[in-house]
Amino acid sequence: MLSKNALVRALTGYADFKDEAVRARLNAFGPVLIKAAEIRKNLADDAEEKDPELMVRAMRGEEPVLRVSPVTIDRGALIESARTLGEALIASFKANGHVTDEEAAQAAALDWDALLTAEAVATAGRDPSAFLADLEGVVVPAELFDWFVLPVASLAVRAQLDPVACDLSDSYAPNRNTTVHETRPNTCPVCGGPAVLAAVVSTTNQGNAKKLFCSCCGASWPYERMRCVSCGEMAVSDLHYEHDQADEDHRLHVCNACKDAFPTVFAVSDEAFSPDVEVIVMTGLEEAYANQSA
Repeated sequence: MLSKNALVRALTGYADFKDEAVRARLNAFGPVLIKAAEIRKNLADDAEEKDPELMVRAMRGEEPVLRVSPVTIDRGALIESARTLGEALIASFKANGHVTDEEAAQAAALDWDALLTAEAVATAGRDPSAFLADLEGVVVPAELFDWFVLPVASLAVRAQLDPVACDLSDSYAPNRNTTVHETRPNTCPVCGGPAVLAAVVSTTNQGNAKKLFCSCCGASWPYERMRCVSCGEMAVSDLHYEHDQADEDHRLHVCNACKDAFPTVFAVSDEAFSPDVEVIVMTGLEEAYANQSA
């Protein structure tokens, strides 16, 4: 969930994080995440209601909820959100020395009206991953996409989808025993997007449970503790964790079968946890592991 309070707590908690590169990313993207949470809060009261049974079916392997019942996104509101988030990102990147004046000017001149067409907005409401993939091919200049258009467009759509996705996640979680095996999807049951983070958290009645998180819409869903998120491998002999000896909370779940190393956070409390912040924090370990494995 895009919660301003949770984001501020998490960002404050990592203010002195040992990895300088991670701190720089948190400083650059933190203000933009908070702005997205503010936008999300204003939209929450008008969020569409979806049949919780659609979530149950999606968790059984049927179509993601939004493919069956898309969210109707107001194009004007999405464009305004993108402009607001774009201004916040440019200001933050300039303040932290990540972009030149010329790069900032290019970004500020981007025409969101032309980019966020009615067709593109409709796609965002049913398949945000496809929406972002389609954008990549039309952004001019192309070098704006990775640092500017992708995070801004992602968060603008996320703010629109987050209330629906979180409601669906909450409707499913209390009624499911996470110790009972199901064919749990490794892609988001709400929007079909990829999982970006796993978290092993304590629960009231079921001990420690694992959840996956989607950054496209904000959904979360239960997943098997010993199962590769990428290929589904469940052989314990092929799965292990890698982590910094000084930090056991942040780990990579490594699969020998497909060679994936999936970011996983351990032993976090709800109050101190923001998946959007943790995704950034995990980049340091991911880069270190990639360099070690090269």
